[in-house]
Amino acid sequence: MPITTTISLIPGYTPLDTPRLILPFLILYIQAYLLLSRGPSSRWIRIALLPASLASLKAVWLDRRIVDERYVIWNFVLGCAAVFYAVLSIVYSLLSHGPTRTPSSGPARDAFHLITSPRMIGWSRGLPLVFDPYPEFEPFSDGGGDGNGNGGGKHREAETNNGNGHSNGNGNSNGHGTPPTPKPTTTTAAAPLTQQQVTAKTLRIHLEYALGHYIILDTLTFAFHTLGRRGIGHPRGGSLYASAQPTITYLSTHLPALFSRFPRTAPWIAMQAHIIVVHLAVGMAFYQGLCFGYHVAACVGLLVGWGQGGDWQRLMKRPLGADSLVGFWGRRWHQQAFVAPSLLLPARYRSLASPLIAFSISSLMHEMGTLTMVGTTSPNWIVTRSFLWMGLGLTAEISFKKITGRRVHGWWGRIWFWSFVVVAARGLVDAWLQFGVGGARLLPEWMSVLQLLRKAGCLDRWLGLLEPL
Repeated sequence: MPITTTISLIPGYTPLDTPRLILPFLILYIQAYLLLSRGPSSRWIRIALLPASLASLKAVWLDRRIVDERYVIWNFVLGCAAVFYAVLSIVYSLLSHGPTRTPSSGPARDAFHLITSPRMIGWSRGLPLVFDPYPEFEPFSDGGGDGNGNGGGKHREAETNNGNGHSNGNGNSNGHGTPPTPKPTTTTAAAPLTQQQVTAKTLRIHLEYALGHYIILDTLTFAFHTLGRRGIGHPRGGSLYASAQPTITYLSTHLPALFSRFPRTAPWIAMQAHIIVVHLAVGMAFYQGLCFGYHVAACVGLLVGWGQGGDWQRLMKRPLGADSLVGFWGRRWHQQAFVAPSLLLPARYRSLASPLIAFSISSLMHEMGTLTMVGTTSPNWIVTRSFLWMGLGLTAEISFKKITGRRVHGWWGRIWFWSFVVVAARGLVDAWLQFGVGGARLLPEWMSVLQLLRKAGCLDRWLGLLEPL
């Protein structure tokens, strides 16, 4: 049976509640700072702060809600965040040693990164975290070069052959070991940027990323609200399966011969194609929303002096290029410390236990999100089951590698990955759409370029063509 709550009895947020929203961050920051600066000697202090941390999460993020149905998605966000930061608070209370950040800028700033920045999967018992900036962040120079493709920040060494019978680069063989005569080049050293210039460059890159993610997010949100306005795009939600009927009707009208010849197969294929497209659109919208929010936060952090240069590392690492579940969840999707609790286990159990622990936490997060958004967890706990299926899939891949010595990758890996995700997460997507995720807004309508264009009548012609859908 799902857990329910009467959300109508939960008071709404007021402007006076705004300062309190940062209280859980402050307590967690203190715990992270003590973990990094004092280590084992601060454990009891961190444990003593744990009740205050959990109480603040409940009072500030769960005992208030946004009542406007257009923006209930923010209740989902706060519910997920409450579970996530509760887990971090518990882990940071119990760990004896904190991570070492490379490059380190002192415990005060590193503690901020420990509670906000991603890629935490390598942070455990003093192990250094591999620095993983966006490609544009390195090198921190103005490029340099000789105008012929040489130079440009990274040092390039001429590769010459020393007489092993291989080509020397000019089409002739070295023969008996005579080294080739190097061609003279005139390269200019790349001028290093000042810290202020590096920060300005990083800010510009984050702004560009934020703009790109905003455009795609706005397009997907507009598509849901327009094409699905009678169902999955309505704030009160709709069924993923029922939303396929207009698509089937439209295709049967324009392809009557095909639907007459295959009266069962053609509608079934049309429905599955519609479901897969909507499924991927929901996932893409979550991806764009997370990245947009992260890059906006990075811009704000850089402007107020929280982080310099490439301190704000990758949130995602080209997740659409994944060819395995391990590659997607372990390296490409955001690494917001879901495996942190496994650091409390003996090292020999972590590789197999981490996926199940991570997805158990993730399922709890998203069930709490639906509870705070609509007042109930998912029907038959379908969200939990979908995330646990992901954990089992990762465990299967890890076991496969242990048994065979080969990892899942390549084109067969891509077929396996996308097939597994589409099947395992279908119920989850349907539940979220019925809860109104597709009809919710992250940003006010006046911040949507496409909504403004529609109100101005600039999209009437195109929307008229899409009306049958």
